[in-house]
Amino acid sequence: MLGGSAVILLIFYAIYNWPSELSGSSYQPDRPTMRTIERSVKKHLRDPDSAQFSGVAFSSIGRPVACGHVNARNAFGGYVGPMPFKADYRGGDVTWVVIAQTMDGTSDIRIACIGAGVPGF
Repeated sequence: MLGGSAVILLIFYAIYNWPSELSGSSYQPDRPTMRTIERSVKKHLRDPDSAQFSGVAFSSIGRPVACGHVNARNAFGGYVGPMPFKADYRGGDVTWVVIAQTMDGTSDIRIACIGAGVPGF
């Protein structure tokens, strides 16, 4: 019988090695939808005008999801480094945004994005 840590390792192996043809269907939303997502993420930042987005990917399995990284200035004026975010949207409106604030949050968002079928995240 497998121990608890062996089961966890098997789960992570399956997630990270899942065949791409079986993962979520990726698509690129129209520009207005992308701007809506960026505006919604920016609302949660201390300095929204400094936001730099990277690695944004999308999935339409279940409800549409956008995942990526955002880098913005903190209260001291320095960039914090790219932090992952996840945004759920429907009908052109963003219904949920979460941005990692700690390293623990980084892995939580990554797992949520992989689970939502966002490819390459």
